[in-house]
Amino acid sequence: MKKSEIRAKKLKSLEAESLFSNLLSDSERKHLHSDEGAFDTSEEPTSVFIHSSDDDQLDYKDFLDSLLDPVTGTVRDFRVDDRALPAAKNYYDFCFNIIGKDAHPPWSRQFFIAASFLGEICPHCSNKKYLDIHNIPKDFPTLDLKSKKRLVLLENGVCPVCGRTKHELISSGAMLNYNQGVYVLGQRSGKSSTAASIAAYTLHRYMKYPMLAELSPYMQKSTQLTGIFCSLTFKKALEVLWTPFKNIVDNSQWFQDYFQLLEDYRIKTGTKLLYNSTTKLAIGNKNLYCFPTGPTASTLRGNTSFMCFLDELGLFPPGTNEEVDDDVNRRASPDEAYTSLLNSLATVTSTVDKLRSEGYNSAPPAYMLSVSSPISNRDKIMRLLKQSQTDTSIYGVQLPTWEVNPTLERESNLIASAFKANPVRALRDFGAQPTDASMAFFDAKLVSKLFTGSPATHQLIQRSDEYETWGELKRLSAIQYPSIMSLDAGFTNNSFSVSVLYYDFNRNQSVLACSLECMPIQGKTINFNKMYSNVLLPLAKDLNVCYVCADRWNSIDLLHRLREDMGLAPNKKPYTRADFYTLKRSDFDAVKASFSNHSVIFPFLQKNDIENTLNKAVDDYRTEFMGKPLEHLLLQFSTVVDIGPMLCPDKAPGLTDDILRTVVLGLTKIHSEKVINRLTEFRSYLKDAQAIAMPMPVVSGRSFGQLFY
Repeated sequence: MKKSEIRAKKLKSLEAESLFSNLLSDSERKHLHSDEGAFDTSEEPTSVFIHSSDDDQLDYKDFLDSLLDPVTGTVRDFRVDDRALPAAKNYYDFCFNIIGKDAHPPWSRQFFIAASFLGEICPHCSNKKYLDIHNIPKDFPTLDLKSKKRLVLLENGVCPVCGRTKHELISSGAMLNYNQGVYVLGQRSGKSSTAASIAAYTLHRYMKYPMLAELSPYMQKSTQLTGIFCSLTFKKALEVLWTPFKNIVDNSQWFQDYFQLLEDYRIKTGTKLLYNSTTKLAIGNKNLYCFPTGPTASTLRGNTSFMCFLDELGLFPPGTNEEVDDDVNRRASPDEAYTSLLNSLATVTSTVDKLRSEGYNSAPPAYMLSVSSPISNRDKIMRLLKQSQTDTSIYGVQLPTWEVNPTLERESNLIASAFKANPVRALRDFGAQPTDASMAFFDAKLVSKLFTGSPATHQLIQRSDEYETWGELKRLSAIQYPSIMSLDAGFTNNSFSVSVLYYDFNRNQSVLACSLECMPIQGKTINFNKMYSNVLLPLAKDLNVCYVCADRWNSIDLLHRLREDMGLAPNKKPYTRADFYTLKRSDFDAVKASFSNHSVIFPFLQKNDIENTLNKAVDDYRTEFMGKPLEHLLLQFSTVVDIGPMLCPDKAPGLTDDILRTVVLGLTKIHSEKVINRLTEFRSYLKDAQAIAMPMPVVSGRSFGQLFY
């Protein structure tokens, strides 16, 4: 034995005595200090004298070896002596040997996407056929996948056949270094059980591995490493992610044996190292802390994580990116939740990568796994799936239920019935296909070609104080036609939206003069009185509004006030008529048909604005479309979905349809016989007024100045 090795082992032995003296017997302690038992540190290597004739005599070599972790070569932490508990060589070993019968093993394709994401399949030694998931039958026995004829799995980060380490495989480009997983899977495909199994495996590895801070100078020993299980709400996270994970942990003999060691330590020393409740799991000797949470901004930030799970990311509500004084309970948007969790992994990820490069091949991974059914091509999970095609740090997979679950086929009663009841929704839920491609009510590309008219006549500038928000009107141009106004008067959650349309009798086209929107922000309510005096009445006068309509009864006061304040027409009747109308499915169908006939024109939008609106991801529409009502209108036309026959289209999850409904309402009424007759009648009033400049209360026109004052 070399002198340096002898000295190192001697020092480790003495360190072990100082740290764990209460664990050593008198004979062991005596042997450490005896001349016969000590290593000779002279220039020439010498042998170790082992006295094994006496039954009480210590086998020094075995004892010394037992002080060291066999995988890392580091001194064990003997506060909790877990030598009797085996460490999994890989995910397969964990599933079938460590956990064994205490939990259901993963299906073959579940196992494949887990082992691929974790980077445990040797690409050189495995059968190339089995590196394609579609060549693995979904009912193939997972137990038989591990084979030189099929998949060769790394053991403690090293291939048992070719000897290549994980670091070497990554450095050579043969294996990608994933730190994110994106599973877009249908319902009943085992999304939650797969995530739970991977989480339990990762926790197991960190429990058996030396603390990273003891191997790396880049981490503090006091740093707590968190495992975060996040879903739409805390309740969802608890039920869908956390409970399956805890079931594995609490029902596994291996974990229970480990927890007993921690309890024994508490009894012996009075120091509690385990906290295991229905909502928390803390392993004190490894400084690990796992918990479920909803997407609360303050909870997701500031952690140093070793694993993060995001469930149903595609369904996450938009949240808000606004700066607020009280950030404790603010819901994070999908992108903010994702970014916060990903950033929390940075320290551990870089540390693990560095350790692998230094020869610690079995260093456990740090990662984030997002599992979800898709809703829209714009939702976060689908954006991540698309990103995985070019980002080598993301492992992405998209599979329908019947390609993962061996107990369900496309023709199974459950799935067949779902398709019969609602084929589009079934394709989303079981086929893992987003809804906006298959459920979109309007043709977004067709609608985008309608934004070619004159610029909008007015702009709304949003104002607010401590409690309320409202708008101020800015006039940009006018029109030479009478018009109609449609309202959707939101108050707290929905926007206050208004659209004004007129009929171009020369071109036989319905034209949108402008759409305006006042969005509730930071929990503030909309001030209806200021919206009326600052926006509705001036807008009605500017654009000769002779008819106003709403589909909500909370607008009744606004309608009555407009009718009174707009005065009388030359026929001695109210200039502006007010009405209510509830939209029907047939109204949306008629508007959709009018788009195909190019009988509708919207205000002009730049090509770049159209492309960005149709293609970019939408995190928080309240901030991204503030002051951009036309772009927001186009977004709504591109995202509202068909929810079934005889039903009006509905807004997409996380988005809204307030402006769109005012436009559809206006287009519906402008083509009714009574309204078109009224527009024709009032057009003659405007022509007469232009000729004689009658000083009556109405509006102004672009080509004829002030009218009816």
